[in-house]
Amino acid sequence: MKNLKIISFLIILTLCGACSQLKQNGGESSNSATKSSAEKTDGAVNFPRNLKNSFRDFEIDNEISAVVTLPNNSDIFYRADKEKISADALGKKFEEYWGAMETLSNDTKTVYLIADSGNDYAGLVKIFELARKNKIYNIKLVVSPNDKADAKNVLEVLLPELPRNSSAPVKPNPLTLIAALQKDGKINLNNEQNTLDSLKARLKEVFRNREENGVFREGTNEVYKTVTVKGLRSAKYAEIAKLVDALKEAGASPILLQIDDLSD
Repeated sequence: MKNLKIISFLIILTLCGACSQLKQNGGESSNSATKSSAEKTDGAVNFPRNLKNSFRDFEIDNEISAVVTLPNNSDIFYRADKEKISADALGKKFEEYWGAMETLSNDTKTVYLIADSGNDYAGLVKIFELARKNKIYNIKLVVSPNDKADAKNVLEVLLPELPRNSSAPVKPNPLTLIAALQKDGKINLNNEQNTLDSLKARLKEVFRNREENGVFREGTNEVYKTVTVKGLRSAKYAEIAKLVDALKEAGASPILLQIDDLSD
């Protein structure tokens, strides 16, 4: 009888231990599922990689930073909570966010954009249009400087202001440099065809000549090195990111992203 009681006690103890383990595993499984859901957009994004001229910006980890994630060509996620929203709702988020920070100047308003390297550029342009509509001109493209998917650096670019609704002709700037991506992967620099490598060499030559000839920004002793990127709506994001990285290596600054009148 005594042995029977001992055996019964051991069985109960074993069952309690099993229940406890199941509960713990269930909790871990639940936490894992929650974490997976929360990190889904980051984990699913294949960052443009090996972009050596990017830099680490720790502000992206700030929970109040405006971070937009495009894991594919159709979904949009916003901020640290990874809230999936529509393009229209994102525009309202921008309006609310910057409205609450109205003391900030337009120069300090920034949007961090995380996008899959295989996304069509047209999807990014839609985000840029929403940002510009809310007078947000600073964009930081989140990329990787190496082969590590979790090493998130940024490439800083600017958006041009909205075109003016004016019938008065705009006087062209003779110093304008436009790097236009072509369907064959080549880049036209003011209609002069280049590869990425020859583009970097050509720009370095242009900037060197401008420095030697005193071609500076008005009222400064800074060499005029602005370059505008004109992409194709059908281009992959990785192509645009590589072009921006090459321009930075050549010394271009600032780099503008043309988002109007783009070809497919």
